[in-house]
Amino acid sequence: MATSLASQKSKSTAKQCSKCHHRDDSDDSEEHSIPEGSQSDCADDGNYRTDNGDVELENDDDSPSQDSQVKDKIIEGLTKQKDSYLNDKKKVKKDYESTKVNLQKDIKAFFDAHEDESEAAHNAQLNRLAELLALKASIEAQMTTKLADLRAEYQIHSNELLAAVNSRIKDWK
Repeated sequence: MATSLASQKSKSTAKQCSKCHHRDDSDDSEEHSIPEGSQSDCADDGNYRTDNGDVELENDDDSPSQDSQVKDKIIEGLTKQKDSYLNDKKKVKKDYESTKVNLQKDIKAFFDAHEDESEAAHNAQLNRLAELLALKASIEAQMTTKLADLRAEYQIHSNELLAAVNSRIKDWK
């Protein structure tokens, strides 16, 4: 993992420092000498370029067991990341379901309360309507009685007036 794929494909053994472009044909990775007055600070950084320009890292620590350890660490990290993602997803789903259930309960409770209030208001209106209808019937009964009394009085007064008119007519004859 420490070396690039392009450098592994390269058949060239000549290497060049990636910063100061110092050529190194040897296999040892000891510090190369930098000419006086050079502004390179790359000595002992271990980075070299092959003849085709690919960067190759020189590390004495590279071994197959390290590669498998790195792969294992990467796999472990990806597994943890996936587990974390799945746990977060489950938590979001659980929170959503909980919120959905609570919201449905709240909406149901709100509509039940509204229905109870509207039913109470409707019953109050029906009771008031029944009272008003009873009052109307009572008033209509009183009006009927009063009308009958007025007719009777009118008839009596009419008869008295007719008798008075007839007696005057007799007197003139």
